[in-house]
Amino acid sequence: MTAFPIVYSDAIQAQAQNLAEAVADSANSALVLEAAESHRGKIAQRIAELSARREVIVTRRGSGAHGPDDGANLALIQADMEGLTGLLPDAVARVAAAEAAYRGDSAACARCREEISRLEAQAHLGALAAHAEALAAKLLETIGGIAVAERQVGKGGPPSWRAPRELYVELRSLAAKNNEL
Repeated sequence: MTAFPIVYSDAIQAQAQNLAEAVADSANSALVLEAAESHRGKIAQRIAELSARREVIVTRRGSGAHGPDDGANLALIQADMEGLTGLLPDAVARVAAAEAAYRGDSAACARCREEISRLEAQAHLGALAAHAEALAAKLLETIGGIAVAERQVGKGGPPSWRAPRELYVELRSLAAKNNEL
């Protein structure tokens, strides 16, 4: 991890732990969702298979070909279909609940990632501000050194070093924003 101030490093570390937990929760909820969808799919597939078997028997019987076990088979198919049809709403509800849990866990991962990014940006901003303060102090010290050296060599008049225009404009802009002009 970057050399952030301790307060940010600790906060980022805590968020990284939260993210790890959220990722684990999301992975678990994905497995639960997959199992629920598989279960619902198996029920729906079995209902479709039974319906197809029933249709074959009904079509065959409609053409005049009757089998000795047709009645028993149709009764068994009907009983199985009723049982499976009764299970289907619960399977659909379990899929919906698993989807909601997965979406919630995924959203928690996204929130953790956003918070880590925000903390990193905040720490980076703090590091940049501290660096700017150090540069400003060094620049002021250097400008003072130039003035002393110019006096020592007997140079009068305007200083020999001038800030680049971009620096001057940026410093004036910052002073204006801070109501320092």
